Amino acid sequence: MQTNYYFDSSTTSETLMNTFLHSSARSGDSTREIWIARQAMLSIMRLVRSEQLLAIRCSVKQLVPDHLMANNIKSVRGRRTRGGHPGQTQFVFGSDD
Repeated sequence: MQTNYYFDSSTTSETLMNTFLHSSARSGDSTREIWIARQAMLSIMRLVRSEQLLAIRCSVKQLVPDHLMANNIKSVRGRRTRGGHPGQTQFVFGSDD
């Protein structure tokens, strides 16, 4: 089997992950080992992605003057609290109907 090391644009991260997992299987291709390795790899990828986004955000804060930044970038993100829908009311417990 000849290995092709050229970049293939149709290759997805899923196929790259499968290739890596099957080539690095030490004690066979047990489903459990592959699942654990896949979950560990996905966790590492999420961590790297979040660190990249944090680094980008920090560099943007350093490069862009404060008065030019949008308000949503300046503020710390939090969960938005929404009031109830106008048609919704709270349940009243303990009242006689």
